[in-house]
Amino acid sequence: CANFHKYCKPKVNPILSSFCTQLTNITQAQVDEAKDFTVVLKSFEHWLRINRLTKSKQFAIVTDG
Repeated sequence: CANFHKYCKPKVNPILSSFCTQLTNITQAQVDEAKDFTVVLKSFEHWLRINRLTKSKQFAIVTDG
């Protein structure tokens, strides 16, 4: 089972609240170092191709936030 995991830099509310960091364990440094959504999406598309998943109908995309 292959996995792809990247954080995207939020355009709205890029500074995490203490509640958010405690709830998710995502750090402000992880958010600050994250790429824009368009960059992450291109990386994901590349990952799909190299893992030969572009023709498969057996994968799931899960997002939160």
